[in-house]
Amino acid sequence: MKKKSTVKSHKLDPLYLIFKKKFRDDVEQDLDLFISSVIGEYLTYLEEAKIFIPDHRKPHVVQQMADEVEDMIRKTFMGCLNPDDYSNFGMVKKLA
Repeated sequence: MKKKSTVKSHKLDPLYLIFKKKFRDDVEQDLDLFISSVIGEYLTYLEEAKIFIPDHRKPHVVQQMADEVEDMIRKTFMGCLNPDDYSNFGMVKKLA
């Protein structure tokens, strides 16, 4: 029996929510294109939320996001993706 998620969707990491939507809608895409589109939409979300990533840190942040999306893909295919792992309780951490 699958364990039900205890996290409400409004408290989930926006990167996870974007991944989930795009995976459902655009699963036929090439892997690299899929990852890029998830990251692009997430960066747009950050800009709209007035979250600034310094230019010198952006390549590192984008690589971390790509790694995270790849991990989500692996977990989805293996059947062990758990939304509770992507809860952030509405907090945004400042990037140095």
